[in-house]
Amino acid sequence: MENQTTNTMSPIDLSGNRIKYSKEDVDQFILQFGKEAPSLLAQDAVMSYATTDYKEQMKNDPNFLTYKGLKDGTATILNFINDPKMQSGEISGNFSQRPDAQRKMTDSEILKFFTTLNDVDIEDTIMRGW
Repeated sequence: MENQTTNTMSPIDLSGNRIKYSKEDVDQFILQFGKEAPSLLAQDAVMSYATTDYKEQMKNDPNFLTYKGLKDGTATILNFINDPKMQSGEISGNFSQRPDAQRKMTDSEILKFFTTLNDVDIEDTIMRGW
């Protein structure tokens, strides 16, 4: 798949707009969903952005921001994550120039980029619950 785009959209920067999950929110997800919680939290975060901040882009391109697209590296939004100094969610790098196989995001990366959670928050909570 060719990752070039002629769109003039600016690089994605969520630094001031990431979803804030509290420790209580995470605890509830863990209690309810166990080890599936990180995946479900990541899906929830993606859906939240897709239906609010990127609603217009989703109308024009249904693959602009989807959980599946982030996981397999084909989501159009990845074309705009291209600032190697970007601090949003501690994810950095030029996703726009990577082939799809190298653009794949893990649930942890999705959570780091779109939320205020990090690996330690999730792993600590899961370990406490199991």
